[in-house]
Amino acid sequence: MPTMIAIEAKPLGVGDINSEFHHLYLVKTVTDSQGRILSEKVIRGSFESDGSLGALADVDLASSPDRRGSDTFEERHRTLLDLGGRNAEDVWKVMVQHAVNIDAARLPYSFGIYRQLPGGDLNSNSVVACVLHRVGINWSVTYPTGIRPGEAPLYGQLQYLNVNDVLYETARNDRIYGDVGHDSLFGGALNGRLYGESGSDRLYGAGGSD
Repeated sequence: MPTMIAIEAKPLGVGDINSEFHHLYLVKTVTDSQGRILSEKVIRGSFESDGSLGALADVDLASSPDRRGSDTFEERHRTLLDLGGRNAEDVWKVMVQHAVNIDAARLPYSFGIYRQLPGGDLNSNSVVACVLHRVGINWSVTYPTGIRPGEAPLYGQLQYLNVNDVLYETARNDRIYGDVGHDSLFGGALNGRLYGESGSDRLYGAGGSD
């Protein structure tokens, strides 16, 4: 069944008043051969009751805070991700692993969207950027259609997402990137690519030419 991953956006606002800013999230859509949607799952950041940055990973879009309701794809600025020929299900599995790790890290959530104060400001848009980076997608040029960089506050901020990831390659040829923190990246049976970056990362090859 055809599967694709998209980045979408919805306006941030209070009540019925929308602001110029947008909340970004990722959606995996599975369709049948006729293009009918069979399922949609979401990855998105969240503000938790203890003041921390959380993440929802692989939950039904229709039951999430990002459910579309009567909104169209165009109204949600839906943009398909270029996966470079990789299998969308496999890429999604790695994305979900990282989102779960972000949720467990309980990093502080920030409302300081203008970055006027020192410190590691993070919000739900930061989660999306970091998830994209982990699978080798350049978040800095990946925006929902019609959304400008200034309209997605705190998109990026990877230097503050100290998660200490443990990520596992799937059954196919994945690309997995580390970042700040002490990440452990494990290869699989095929020829995946593992990239350690800043931080004391550990890379473990397996049965393929990792």
